[in-house]
Amino acid sequence: MRDGLACVYCGKDMLDSYDVTYHGYATDHLLPVNQYKELDSQGWNRVLTCRACNSFKQDWNPNDPPLLHPRGQPGVAVRSELLNRAKEFVRQKRQARRSVVSTRTAGIQRAFKSLKAGLAAAANRASPSYGRNGREFHSPLKLAILIFIAALVFGRIAVAQPDGLQ
Repeated sequence: MRDGLACVYCGKDMLDSYDVTYHGYATDHLLPVNQYKELDSQGWNRVLTCRACNSFKQDWNPNDPPLLHPRGQPGVAVRSELLNRAKEFVRQKRQARRSVVSTRTAGIQRAFKSLKAGLAAAANRASPSYGRNGREFHSPLKLAILIFIAALVFGRIAVAQPDGLQ
């Protein structure tokens, strides 16, 4: 209840839906256990996060420059400053991820638009073929779209995925 049942880094409500409540939450050590083993079981060092923010923060240490002695118990102001540092770090990581995704998405959209224009021009020049049984073979446009979809499905074209649970 201390964290208001929301991700301490992005503010996402952990009771938003069944999926978030049962699959989309995680707890994080504010100060990473691999650097502060003695703080593993300390309640003040555990925070509620969504999975996306937890994966962005990973083992990043907000106690640099040091505010807290490794064996110390932080006051409210120190814990709040550690949380603010971690929030800013996660915000920057999310922003960097969004710019990568939007760049990739824009590139894919440009490529698809170019492909579509080229295929439309080819379709205007070619007529569909017919087999011996009278059925229509795929027109060049249909064939190119099927190849494009197959390339997406089999991973030959990378499509950016959105951040975590947003």
